[in-house]
Amino acid sequence: MISSRETSTIIKLNTIYTNPSIDYMIGSEQFWDSTGYESQLLTKTSDFSMQAGQHYVTYEENNSLPKGQYYLYMFNNNYCYSSTRSDYKWQNDTNYTNAFFTMKSGTSYYYKYLVDENARTVSLVSSIQVAYSPYVSSSQELHGQLIADSGIQMSWSVYTLDGTLLRTYQTTGGKFLYRVLQYDLKDYLFQ
Repeated sequence: MISSRETSTIIKLNTIYTNPSIDYMIGSEQFWDSTGYESQLLTKTSDFSMQAGQHYVTYEENNSLPKGQYYLYMFNNNYCYSSTRSDYKWQNDTNYTNAFFTMKSGTSYYYKYLVDENARTVSLVSSIQVAYSPYVSSSQELHGQLIADSGIQMSWSVYTLDGTLLRTYQTTGGKFLYRVLQYDLKDYLFQ
């Protein structure tokens, strides 16, 4: 899985060590129109505002799902901008009905998708509003909770997976928090 923030697209590759090819992409068909990649896009199963400038996409298997289905979750920065395609009019793209086009203020989200490779579809199954961060950031599901790092805000918060805020931590110094992840350090060897 590759998270292309510049194109607000998630890309899955096949056979990366021998003959790499694109399996599918999750992004706006309007953004990719007339590029030759349109056929690689998964179809949305409902009308939702797509991820924009996402970070830290995580693959999650679930044994209760049929073969070919799994989850992807991410920090959806929800900020539409591409320095490599500065001519693109994000405001006119109907896939971004809830996104922001300025760094100064907005709303970011934790997004969780259900991907069905057999049907070639993507569904938004969870969305939790988090502090706005147009760049950097991360999200991590751990022990039935969500840790969301709003990098530009220099804060991270812990939520239940239904979106109830449990605690927010703030730090100072530095430019931003790149990632915040929790580890239990079990089975680590310290010398």
